[in-house]
Amino acid sequence: MSVKRVSRIAAMAVLLTACTSARIEERPPIRVPAGLTQPQIELAILAATSGKPVSPKAYDHTYFVGVGSIFETLLWQNYISSPAPRGWFPESHENGIIFAGFANRNYFLEIGIHYDTQAIRTEIGSSRNLDQTAKSIHKSAPVWIGQLEDRIRLELGKFAFSGSAASPAAPSGSP
Repeated sequence: MSVKRVSRIAAMAVLLTACTSARIEERPPIRVPAGLTQPQIELAILAATSGKPVSPKAYDHTYFVGVGSIFETLLWQNYISSPAPRGWFPESHENGIIFAGFANRNYFLEIGIHYDTQAIRTEIGSSRNLDQTAKSIHKSAPVWIGQLEDRIRLELGKFAFSGSAASPAAPSGSP
């Protein structure tokens, strides 16, 4: 094989690799609606990562008074005990971070979902078969993360509009 041909093949391989990767960039935060509690935010993230609906009881802000065992039981029964075989699923939880995984055929992506009562941020962790480097990853990874972020926004909106967020003060002149 000639040097010229080897050079062409190498150049094509570099171009093909560049076409299947995207830059890893910091994603804009997701704003949390005012009045949502920490358990409600966690539940919204878990519902989004698992693709399972939230129990109607969870939209009642009094449901989480005393939190502890009620929230943990709801969490275990609905989200952790039977994760989806494909797509997003919750993996683990630390203070202010939920780790979620995404599985699709031979691909795997793990992200950290950092949250507080003001905002939610996603951050790429590890991956398998996604050609991840310090600055790039397979072009599908940001798409999958964007779809998850949209689902998180949807779940946060459900809590915000269900009347379960802390009630604002009544307007002046109200009975």
